[in-house]
Amino acid sequence: PILSLIENTGSIDVRAGSVTVGRGASIALTTSGLNTLGDLRVRAQTVHITGEGAGLYVNSQNLGYVATGNPDQAFSGDAGNILVQAREVTLRDRGTITASTNGTGDGGSV
Repeated sequence: PILSLIENTGSIDVRAGSVTVGRGASIALTTSGLNTLGDLRVRAQTVHITGEGAGLYVNSQNLGYVATGNPDQAFSGDAGNILVQAREVTLRDRGTITASTNGTGDGGSV
């Protein structure tokens, strides 16, 4: 289990004519521990993200205490980047695009 806390993740590359994310659904990369996230890339003519909880996310969680047993020594890896290439991008009703970290790692770029 300790080894899984230090391995890096892959990337997600979505290519489509149209991408729709709604009703609390997401396309996401997330990790805990020292993992470094890959990038999330979406290439489409149109991207529609609608509704609370719906979105594109990369997030590195601050769960290092799982390895150390001490919440004061928590750590996290770096979040990846999000790249959206589209003619039209629509965010409605709290739909989001977010690259973040909840710990010591760097947040990604959008």
